[in-house]
Order: sequence, then structure tokens, then C-alpha cells
Amino acid sequence: MSNSPNSESDTWRVSAEETRRDYTSFALAGLRARHYAGVFHRVERAKNPTFLATILLDGFERALEVKFTSVPKTGGNVLIQGQLSGLPLSENHRRFDFCRDVEAPYRAQGIISLTGATLSIGILPARSADGSRIYVCHLEIVRDHA
Repeated sequence: MSNSPNSESDTWRVSAEETRRDYTSFALAGLRARHYAGVFHRVERAKNPTFLATILLDGFERALEVKFTSVPKTGGNVLIQGQLSGLPLSENHRRFDFCRDVEAPYRAQGIISLTGATLSIGILPARSADGSRIYVCHLEIVRDHA
């Protein structure tokens, strides 16, 4: 084994990658299913239209919360910002943007890329029994098995 700067740097990089992968495994511990769902409810008194979905995790006395906010932009466009809470993730992994589905204007998808896993969060329109429009939160956990 050589003590060249490149080999030490490579060892450090591999070790850091393994640490991030282990942290992701820890953060997602208890999330055994691949799909989870909740229903978004409007948050009152928010400056911009904001909705929150709570996803209860069976047997772990823990819940995840997914929030999205519609932020008006110039030219009449709207940016949909998301936030995931309830998992021990770093701050830069908790916030994400949703991309609208061009074929279905009321659907949107957000992605949180982690080392070793990807969280896909969808906003899906539905109708309640009384005919009113509701939005369903679909959380999919895609683990890398490398």
C-alpha cells in the first residue's frame, strides 16, 4: 500500500461515503415498507397557501410530516416548495422543490436524494366522499442495494 496523497484521499473519500450511507440507513430505520401515504390539510394563517400531511408509522410511535407551500413568482408562475420532517436528516435534505406534472396540472413530484436511498414525494389529487378535492401525499422510499 502506498502512502501517496491520492491513496489517502481515496481512502478518506470511501470512508466518508460509507459513513453517509450508514447515516441514511439509520435515518430510515423503521421505514420497512416502500410506500406510505397521508392526506394534506390546509395550514391556517399561513402567508402563502400551505398544506401539511402527517404520515403515522405503525408500531414506532413516530410520524413524518410533509409540507408544501405555493410561492408566487413573477410572471404568474408558482413555485411549490416542500419540507420533510420527522427523520434525522441534515437541513439541506429536509427542503426540496416539487416539479409539476405537465400532463396533470394538479400533480407534482419532489425528490430527496440521499446516499444509499432516494425519497420520492408526490402530490396527487383525489375526491373525497362528499366530492370535494383533496390532495394525497405519496412517499416512496427507493433504497440502493449496492
